[in-house]
Amino acid sequence: LRAGLLLKVSDGVMRGPELAKIDLVMRLRELGVEVCPFASPNLLILDFVQKFGHKMCCYDDLTVVLGRLSSPEDKVELIKLLEEYRVTVKENNGTKAMARLATLHLLLHHL
Repeated sequence: LRAGLLLKVSDGVMRGPELAKIDLVMRLRELGVEVCPFASPNLLILDFVQKFGHKMCCYDDLTVVLGRLSSPEDKVELIKLLEEYRVTVKENNGTKAMARLATLHLLLHHL
């Protein structure tokens, strides 16, 4: 594709590359390849929720990823990260904050 033909999104960020990053890190971990600590799947999932949690598709995008979390420790760590983020979201008002809270509720219930 030529640069002029690329799809533009309203907030300038596309979900696909972010999901690919999460998938890549998870696959590398499954193969036993060391990845940098700041590229942990949990931190990438949290980053995804911060960017796209206000969109209805966020939960559906992450259900496959959540099913691939291998250890109970990973799930507990992710729950803690999402709970901490939920506290900061509750302090905000607006439609996006409400949508993020709904997404967080679904994700936490899924875990």
